[in-house]
Amino acid sequence: WNVLEISRGVKNDQLEAWPQNLQQTRVDEKDKFKVGIDFSSRTCRMEGTLKQMCSKIRLERDKGEEELQRILSVGEGALSALQEELQKFLDSNDGWEIRLGGLNGCKIIVESRRCSEEFADSITSRCLKLLVDEEPRVRFAVGDTLGALSVWLGPRIYLGVRDVVLQTIRDNLTRDFGNLRVSEDETSKLSSALSSETSDRTAIESPRPSSPAVEQILHDTAGWKALESSMKCLSAMVKGCGRQFDAYIDQPFLDLIYVALTHVNRFVRETAFLLCGSLVQGATGESETAVAAPAKRAEAETAPTSAGTPTSNILSRGLGLEFAAHLAKGLSDNWSQVRWAASVATRSFIKNIADESLRAEYLRILLPSMCLNRYYVAEGVRIYSQDTWRVVVGSDGCALVMEHMENMVKFYVSQSRADNHAVREAACSCIAELGSKIDADAVRPYVSSALLPALIDCFRDDSWPVRDAACVASGNFVRCFPEECKPSLAVLYELFLANLADNIPSVRQGAAAALANVATAYGKIACVFWSRFDGKIPTQSVFSPVSS
Repeated sequence: WNVLEISRGVKNDQLEAWPQNLQQTRVDEKDKFKVGIDFSSRTCRMEGTLKQMCSKIRLERDKGEEELQRILSVGEGALSALQEELQKFLDSNDGWEIRLGGLNGCKIIVESRRCSEEFADSITSRCLKLLVDEEPRVRFAVGDTLGALSVWLGPRIYLGVRDVVLQTIRDNLTRDFGNLRVSEDETSKLSSALSSETSDRTAIESPRPSSPAVEQILHDTAGWKALESSMKCLSAMVKGCGRQFDAYIDQPFLDLIYVALTHVNRFVRETAFLLCGSLVQGATGESETAVAAPAKRAEAETAPTSAGTPTSNILSRGLGLEFAAHLAKGLSDNWSQVRWAASVATRSFIKNIADESLRAEYLRILLPSMCLNRYYVAEGVRIYSQDTWRVVVGSDGCALVMEHMENMVKFYVSQSRADNHAVREAACSCIAELGSKIDADAVRPYVSSALLPALIDCFRDDSWPVRDAACVASGNFVRCFPEECKPSLAVLYELFLANLADNIPSVRQGAAAALANVATAYGKIACVFWSRFDGKIPTQSVFSPVSS
């Protein structure tokens, strides 16, 4: 026993918890030595693992988590000591890395199911204290831990922390910047940085016409304390509870989420829409499919909901109509990340509607923005929206667009005037699609009154991709609707010729293709118009500076 007592890190209480057969059985010296070496090695290994999990280096912490998963097969006594040590980490004030390591270790133990419900209750109470920790990584880890507990114990965890989590969200929805002072030099630097980021062609979000005020910059970029982490914590618990959470979705709960959906900060809006996606996926059982085999998961993602599938609260008409309206606003947000988060929630929402009449009501609200995002410049949003269109609409896309033509036209025209140049460009592409893919008789009533004026406005846009898209779309409209476009032909000719001399090669190419469509549609009349402008073709674009 001397060998055991001098083993590194071994305490008396750990020896008392060691298996009874080792305490009561008389063994020879070789066996004593062998047992002592094994226990010492295991203890040293555990100490090293815990030190790694609390390291200041991210890579070391990740290695420590992997190592802990490998050595969780230790005896119950050693596991009990590990749980006690991790709980001490959660109470530590020495550094956020220690608290983070404790949370990650507790999550791993919970996921292995090698713990009691008393241990779960203990770390749940500690998680509530860390929900407003000054370090965001600790706060996010709290959400992961409570999510793992929810997978194991279900809504019991949510009910235990609901009041605190929801109140934290309410308390952090607003933030006072009145006492914050920013120098003019810092303001100009931040404004120019935002402008340079958005002026590039690869940047999706363009700056507003006027220079943003200090308060607006802070609202868009500053953190919002524990708001984002608390919402992600709520989202993790929703996913963990799965279908069981549906019973706790009511109007007051959704009203709180709706406030976050319209928040001034884009990161808060993104998190709120991700939470909406978790609500739908949990209520419909999609979050349970996420852990299924890849083949079954892919089949579930593309399969429509059967008529016999029970309808959850959030899919019902009472809650669903307002929910769909907020999703539509998210699909039209100026920021790509928000659009993507809303797209994820929309797919889960609309494809799980079993009632055809209810599905038609929701499509009337969601279809225009779903359709436009198929042409959005951000690749992630565009590809995901195209996949969603195939999953939700299938081969009935043209019929549905014709059925909701008035809503589609109103939405496209409004989006052609959006602050975001990428949205205006996508709107022009969608208007062109109406002329080339939809039955002409369904589109004709809207050509001269709404669609063509919107394209002419975009023709004069400061952004060359928007001018290019408007030029190509106008050429297609001239070819498909020659009579409706004839009154505007003089204006279109001038704009076509201006693009023909643009300094961007692709803009010139689009203008040439548009003029070819004019010649195809009008024949000799096109030559008459051409003679009016003979010799008046500008040598450079009227929209570009001489130095460009």
